[in-house]
Amino acid sequence: MTVSTTSRNAADFYKEVGAEAFPHIMCDGKAYKLSPAFKLRGYSNETHPRIPPKIENYVFELSPFFDTVAWLMQPDKTALWLSGPTGCGKTSLIEQVCSRLNWPVASITCSSRTEFRDFVGGFQLTTPKGETQPRMKFVHGVLPLAMRMGWVLLINEVDMVDPGELVGLNDILEGKPLQILENQGEVITPHPCFRLVVTANSNGAGDASGVYSGVRTQNVAAMDRYRMIECKYPSPKAEEQMLTLSGTPDELAHRMVQFANDVRQAVFTASLSVPLSTRVLMHWAKSSRMYSEIFQSASKSASDEFRQPLKKALQIHWLSKLSPDEQRAANEIAFGVFGDLWMPTKSRRR
Repeated sequence: MTVSTTSRNAADFYKEVGAEAFPHIMCDGKAYKLSPAFKLRGYSNETHPRIPPKIENYVFELSPFFDTVAWLMQPDKTALWLSGPTGCGKTSLIEQVCSRLNWPVASITCSSRTEFRDFVGGFQLTTPKGETQPRMKFVHGVLPLAMRMGWVLLINEVDMVDPGELVGLNDILEGKPLQILENQGEVITPHPCFRLVVTANSNGAGDASGVYSGVRTQNVAAMDRYRMIECKYPSPKAEEQMLTLSGTPDELAHRMVQFANDVRQAVFTASLSVPLSTRVLMHWAKSSRMYSEIFQSASKSASDEFRQPLKKALQIHWLSKLSPDEQRAANEIAFGVFGDLWMPTKSRRR
């Protein structure tokens, strides 16, 4: 049996990160400023390749932000479960906090076929450096790597996994070592900075809405080991700020967010089946700016498509995912919000 450990030199980890690292925070639709006395602990190494890229204009919502950093600083032998609708910012929440703390993140996305051994690793044919003959060698997965190195392990779509497979995480969630029997009983003692975060569309109790195919009800004993944060789509003011900080004019940002929320309400009332997520909203804004620049050079005799950059951009990101009837309904909502920006007068007269 082998025991894997790693350096626990506090100097390798501790670095104070202050309020200036989080300039964009919203609370109840208003800008919120952290106290100058606000301090978090982060890694001193700012160049680690697993630190998530920082989105400078990312806007945090105060409540999930505080819940997340409170858990990161003092997990008390629990893991973190982030639940919420698709594209609402579950993954980006933990990544953007970690990017500001220089905290490396290892991630894996699950499917219905994911097994516990996919987290742990297994034997693979590898060719050692300087040799030509391949050998069977145990290759560690993301779980032992993150445990040993003190990273955050982010498991996405965890409620797609058979609950029987996730039971293997129970001891890890409580801070106990990982024993890999296949690798001569190797024991990996968790680094004090190791954290485990999972994201899911459900809270572990299954999907009552029927929107998310493949979601499974999780084991109650396993769920008892998680802290739960329910993530929602950001407030309209927060989404508007995200858009304006990325270069969208104020009035257009306001209308785009209004349209997104009208669509979400239509999904709630079953008029539409596909929500317009914050992720899609940001892609839509960026692509519409690109199409506007491209279409400026189009001939005046060009088709109507070249006078509708907003619609063209939304078509590739969202509209094409709807049924024909839903597309007509979505176009009506959009025209009510955008008017001539959505469908120029010349096009409507035809």
